[in-house]
Amino acid sequence: MTQAALAYCQVTTAAGELTLVVETASETVLAAGFVEASVLLAQLGRSEPAAPLRQVPWALAQAFAAYNAGQAHALDQITVQAGPTRFNRAVTRAMRQVTGTVSYGQLAALAGYPGASRAVGTVCSRNPIAVIVPCHRVVRADGSLGNYGFGLPAKQALLRAEGALD
Repeated sequence: MTQAALAYCQVTTAAGELTLVVETASETVLAAGFVEASVLLAQLGRSEPAAPLRQVPWALAQAFAAYNAGQAHALDQITVQAGPTRFNRAVTRAMRQVTGTVSYGQLAALAGYPGASRAVGTVCSRNPIAVIVPCHRVVRADGSLGNYGFGLPAKQALLRAEGALD
């Protein structure tokens, strides 16, 4: 069985240029991060090269334009490939429904797994689809921001742009 063709593009966010790895036929986002496409492909375990897209697919461009204009949930319409387990998929769905910020415990409850805050933290730390699956909206129980794989300044910039941080 052959793997689907991949391509990559970049979109602008409040935290900088976000690289997207996209399955070309379905325009499903497989990975996104503030890194080079080769890093994202390695994280996906894919060795074949991805071609640069000359133009960001229309649906992605429209969603990010709305997001950058202050519509925090504009990215919810983007199709993503969620994690491999039922738990990962539940946490991903719950994360995409978050308005503002939530704690890891609150996200665990939203995902249907109350008491699984540590496991939710693991899913967040391994989130391959940054910004679109908004792990940056998850904070510590005391309200402090905690960590972010792309650095605290990026998390702060995204939350400020979404109106979730002063």
